[in-house]
Amino acid sequence: MKRWIRGILIAAASLLALWMVQEIGLRIHVELPLKTDFYGASMR
Repeated sequence: MKRWIRGILIAAASLLALWMVQEIGLRIHVELPLKTDFYGASMR
């Protein structure tokens, strides 16, 4: 019984850690500055 509870806790902790890594990566990616400004991206 205790092994079963421990497995559930490990799985929950792993999912939480994976979610945190993805959230941090997404926020870093969104906060990076763009390589071109608005006028540099338009076609002429």
